[in-house]
Amino acid sequence: MPLSPMLSSPTRCDDCNHSNSIKNNSLLASSPPTTTTSSSTSSPSLLFHAFLKEFDHVANRVGICTLFGFFGGAAYGTLKGFRRRSTALKAASSCAIVATSVFGMERIAAVALRQQQQQSDTTTIQHDDSSRWTLSSHAFAGVAGGALNGYLYQKKPLRGMFYFVPIMLCVAGMELEWKHRKELRTAQVQLEQQRGQKVQQLNQHDDETASNS
Repeated sequence: MPLSPMLSSPTRCDDCNHSNSIKNNSLLASSPPTTTTSSSTSSPSLLFHAFLKEFDHVANRVGICTLFGFFGGAAYGTLKGFRRRSTALKAASSCAIVATSVFGMERIAAVALRQQQQQSDTTTIQHDDSSRWTLSSHAFAGVAGGALNGYLYQKKPLRGMFYFVPIMLCVAGMELEWKHRKELRTAQVQLEQQRGQKVQQLNQHDDETASNS
């Protein structure tokens, strides 16, 4: 009889150790993993993708202005009797420089407004706010880029400002109109897809009822 407690005590201790090990393993499993390496590796890629997006935005507009300057310069050289190739290349290079400075300023203003919105408390962006930001960034581009180009070409910054501000506001209006039409077209496509899915469901239901009957 006195041997039974002594024989049963080691088994109790083993059970206690086993339960403690299970608790420790569950705590380790429930603890959140560290993500220092993933965050440090993902932030440069996000910045690089954002830079590429803004670069593509500027490059598309600079390319359009360069083509416009090339064909406009060729037409002007033909009209005035100048050498068409040299006139077209000069006009294209001037348009590329002007467009890079103006639309680069516009992207700087747009990124600054976006960062200001992200730092503020408001999380929802309304359509009126985006339109106002687009007009503000293009107006800033007309002022800053126009002053820079006016000083470089004619030593008159004010003339460049008065010349480029209306042009950039017209560009902003065209971009907003294109964006509005794109949103309307996207909504129409989604409605057509939903209608098509409903028609397919109705047809399947009719086929099932016909087969059952």
